Amino acid sequence: MKEASTIRVATRSDAEGIARTRVEGWQSAYRGIMPDAFLDSMSVAADLERMASWAWDEGGTSQWVSEVDGEIVGWACMIIPARDESLGDDVAEIAACYVRPTVWGGGHGHRLMTEALDAARKHGVTEVILWVLEDNAQAQHFYTRQGFEHDGARKLEDHLPQMPLAVVRMRQLL
Repeated sequence: MKEASTIRVATRSDAEGIARTRVEGWQSAYRGIMPDAFLDSMSVAADLERMASWAWDEGGTSQWVSEVDGEIVGWACMIIPARDESLGDDVAEIAACYVRPTVWGGGHGHRLMTEALDAARKHGVTEVILWVLEDNAQAQHFYTRQGFEHDGARKLEDHLPQMPLAVVRMRQLL
């Protein structure tokens, strides 16, 4: 059953809810893809520390949260232009889309993606890309249902020391 939620622009005061969403999302979605020890060591406090340097009002970055009864259960972040320098200024990037595992399947991710894609259109963006772990079939399936397709690009990310992770790019024309 889809849960009623409110989607709104994220603010600095949402940092703890975003951190909790991101940490829980990583710990569930990446289990079996990343080492358990790394995932188990993640903490909301450490994520809040990482987020302290964010420029929340930066012009090219937009963030949204999904709330249920005042509690943040989802978060999405979009960057315009995309960080891939080979792409034009009219290409946006979904840098993050996480939903707390306790509400997976409730439509929160879909509503966050719809909000981000609508915002991209309003900014005159012609396409949106995202990078997803190559081994994360669940996320790739989700993004395919949102209208994204693989474009053949692949690279290694160094999120973990001595363990590069393969990511693949997906894109959607607007």
